[in-house]
Formats: sequence, C-alpha cells, structure tokens
Amino acid sequence: AAVRRFAGEGHVYVFSSWMPMRAAGWRADAEEDAGSRLAEMCFLTTPPSLIELPAAELRSPGRPTVELFPRTLGRWDFLARGPWSEEGGLFHSQLFVLPAPG
Repeated sequence: AAVRRFAGEGHVYVFSSWMPMRAAGWRADAEEDAGSRLAEMCFLTTPPSLIELPAAELRSPGRPTVELFPRTLGRWDFLARGPWSEEGGLFHSQLFVLPAPG
C-alpha cells in the first residue's frame, strides 16, 4: 500500500531489509504497485534458500539484477550464536539490486 501511495507522488525507491520466511510475491507486488514510477529496488536478505524463498523470486523479468554479498550482522552471526560456533563471524548476506532497465 505504501509503494502505491508514493508512486502517485513521484519516482519510488524500494528497499527491503531482512525479508521474512517464505516471502513470495514481494518483488512482483512492489513492481506492480509502483508501475512506471519504480526507479530502483533493493532487497537485503539472508541467502534465499535459508528463508525458503526461490532465488527466482528476487529476479525481475523486466529489470536487470545485480547481486552483491556484503557481510552484515544478523540472527545467524557470531553475536547470535556465540563465538564458539563453527559459523562465527559476520553473516554472509545477499543484496539484490534491481535498477531501472536501460
């Protein structure tokens, strides 16, 4: 609803951080709600397989997709699991950037 509202006022930039489990449909809904006013979308998330999300969900049929791998703090990092964890350290996130086509 917020994307649709702001799209009526000008160009829209969508940034979603830490998508919930099985968040299917978010990308398509945001693209549809913003229409031609969508300037760029970014999704910072855990690897899609960990939140049971098909990787294709974060790719747009009409926009290029740039995938980056920043290290962030999250629920699977050393602060959450403790320094004794085999997976200690900063969590490897994925940032999907969908800029305007062209």
